[in-house]
Amino acid sequence: MFKGIVFSILVYLLYSRLEKLDWNERQFDDFQLIPFIVCFLFVPLNWYFEWLKWKLLLQSINEEKNPNRLTAFVSGIVSSFLTPAFSGNFLGRIIYFEANKRWKLTVYSMVSNFSQFTVSMFFGAIAGIILLFEKESYFSELSTGFFIGATITSLLIYFFGETLASPIKIQRVQSMVLLVKKGPSRMKIIGVSLLRYLVFLLQFSLALSAFGVSFEYLNLLWIALVYMAVTLTPSLFFGKIVMRESIAVSILTLAGIATFPILLASLTTWFFNLLIPTFVSVFFIKFKRS
Repeated sequence: MFKGIVFSILVYLLYSRLEKLDWNERQFDDFQLIPFIVCFLFVPLNWYFEWLKWKLLLQSINEEKNPNRLTAFVSGIVSSFLTPAFSGNFLGRIIYFEANKRWKLTVYSMVSNFSQFTVSMFFGAIAGIILLFEKESYFSELSTGFFIGATITSLLIYFFGETLASPIKIQRVQSMVLLVKKGPSRMKIIGVSLLRYLVFLLQFSLALSAFGVSFEYLNLLWIALVYMAVTLTPSLFFGKIVMRESIAVSILTLAGIATFPILLASLTTWFFNLLIPTFVSVFFIKFKRS
């Protein structure tokens, strides 16, 4: 119910903005092909970093040479796109492994996903603090306190979550604690997540440039805030479509960017990074089964 309410509010906010737009072909007069192509060329790099994290998880359970490792990876792309859970990619991955390995992969996939969450929170907080100093009217000191608090909390959970959970005497929780302690290096995972995050920032910036927005370093800070807000938003399906666009428009218009290029940039990055890889993954899985 909560997710439905949030989704409805964001749909209304996005619709109210789109209704005011002047929809005509002149909106594409400033379109730039080169940044559009470069944005697309970053897609393989984006998923390569996710593949590196997947390999780290497999190494921790001695399955790095499993013949189904690639099929499991692309199945995770499909399940993460279709399911509402923030860790939904493990649903497509674990079915290709023995039953005694599935719980481990589930836990490690959640750790891997939370590393991306932590990176988004960390850089979003830094961006918010810098923007506060750039122009105080952007955010209040209360916002800065939220940025810092949320970042510290996510870092503590990511690096010391098993210690914090140790006093909870529930068998499943204790099992997770033991697995996390013996699992893959969290420093390596968050390092790769950082690289992937930088690709996200560059792609969105390139997409904005493709639709006529001149590049400025402050735009990267605003984009970091967008990713932070999207990360905190509950997921429904299809890679948070509509939610991403509504949040991007709400935040980036504060930076003086027009609604139309923001909307197109958000849809472009969604199409490149999520929709195309999902369709490719579906065809790959069908080809493997035929």
